[in-house]
Amino acid sequence: MKIIFTDLDGSLLDHNSYSFDPALEALKRVKELGIPLILCSSKTFAEMEIYSKKLQLKEPFIVENGSAVYFPASVTDVLKLHGLKKDGDYRYMELGVDRVRLIKVFNTIRRKKGFKIRSFSEMGLTQIMEMTSLPKNEAVLAMKRKYTEPFIISEADSARACEIIDEFGSSGFNVVSGGRFFHLMGKTDKGAAVKKTIEIYSSSYSDKIHSIGIGDSENDLPMLSVVDFPALVRKWDGSRIKSKAAEEFYRTDGIGPAGWNEAVLDFLQGKSDNDIQSGGVSK
Repeated sequence: MKIIFTDLDGSLLDHNSYSFDPALEALKRVKELGIPLILCSSKTFAEMEIYSKKLQLKEPFIVENGSAVYFPASVTDVLKLHGLKKDGDYRYMELGVDRVRLIKVFNTIRRKKGFKIRSFSEMGLTQIMEMTSLPKNEAVLAMKRKYTEPFIISEADSARACEIIDEFGSSGFNVVSGGRFFHLMGKTDKGAAVKKTIEIYSSSYSDKIHSIGIGDSENDLPMLSVVDFPALVRKWDGSRIKSKAAEEFYRTDGIGPAGWNEAVLDFLQGKSDNDIQSGGVSK
């Protein structure tokens, strides 16, 4: 049984326009084959629900960099779900910590260390719209965070990025780097959420799970490290993330959704096994 886990911004969605049109060929094929397509993003539940509907998906989705996994009613009769919380038509598994706690930690450490950093909660709607290129209605949804606190580091403090990340880490929290923001969160990540989701599918189906993960940023590396076929698409500016861990990943020529299309079609054509075992693909 094949399962696809994918990042959104910069991967399935174009970094600037948020369009997934260049991936329509692969999306159509995935739907024809009935392969679960599980979105895994830094986006909030409210944002993810919209994209799940736009893509006409009925699968679970992973929100806020692996902080929670939401299972819609359409899969609750099929998947073996135990001890999950309910929210309307969804059951969900929490892996992250409450945002209120994150904001307190953020403010405490910034004051203590004098870091020149600014959090999402301190930004107005207009600034968030400018930084994300989102229309007003979608920017409002992006602000409805429960488990993570995005932030930016001022140019004056950019050289202290590693120090800032380490300071939050020593206090018991994770910081991951996305396409536009750093994200302060609990001790979880996309990889932990994907791994638990695979376990649920494995316990619910007799077929062996064969998974692909697709991403473009550092915060996608934990997800890519736990799937069978890790695929790294080119970033919006044509670059790739620099990481030793990513050296053996499948790497696309195409940028964003065009690269996503390449990776998924190759995965469906069975190119992944030999390619990954022989040290990855750089097309």
